[in-house]
Amino acid sequence: MKEYILFLDESRPIRGNHNFCLAGIIISKDDYENILVPKINEYKQNRFGRTDFYFHLYDIKKKNPPFDILDTKNKMKSFFKSIRDILTPIDFSVLSTCINRKEYENIYLKNRNDEYFVTLQIILENYVHFLIAKGEKSVGTVCIESVNKIQDDTLRKHYFRLLLNGTLFIKRKYLEERLLEIDFHSKPDNIIGLQIADLIPNTLPNVMDEKLDYYGLGKLFQSKLYDGNCNALEKFGFKKLF
Repeated sequence: MKEYILFLDESRPIRGNHNFCLAGIIISKDDYENILVPKINEYKQNRFGRTDFYFHLYDIKKKNPPFDILDTKNKMKSFFKSIRDILTPIDFSVLSTCINRKEYENIYLKNRNDEYFVTLQIILENYVHFLIAKGEKSVGTVCIESVNKIQDDTLRKHYFRLLLNGTLFIKRKYLEERLLEIDFHSKPDNIIGLQIADLIPNTLPNVMDEKLDYYGLGKLFQSKLYDGNCNALEKFGFKKLF
């Protein structure tokens, strides 16, 4: 049996940007534990002298400690180049689904489902497609950053509701066979996979919409999009609703 992990994070609409985006990386448990985590921690130690902190794009942009050492454009550029150099050769795939909240609300009014539930079922559907494509013994867990008990419980209910009912294209049987537990972790847990997932929702959509990239991060994640093994990036890797 080969186990994979899907690390997920989201970005929510702010200041005129109406997109809600749920995105993350799929990586084998072996590659995660033996390659990604050691390489990121080695870089943290070499660059910052410590590993007990969280890569958070907001804090990086604001140069909040410990990112205050990135006090010039060249240092910031060097930082992201190092992240790209670490991630590029690692075998992982990206899943992303975006929904324009304003358009969604205008069309479906009060009848609509929560956008997290809508995007989550698409992500899980494509995750199961990925697992099936990897072979009959491939299974996966889901890891999401904890918000608070109420929101975590709501999301957990979404997850098990999907396992109970299936999705639009994937039968319940296959979700039950392929998906294991869903885990929630807070920032102090310092989960490296969630830190990489945090970089995706605010960078990948810009590249897909042909807007400015952020230090090449968007293009990196674009190159890792899962295409369903049929060159269908916009169905599997980057699904845009509305």
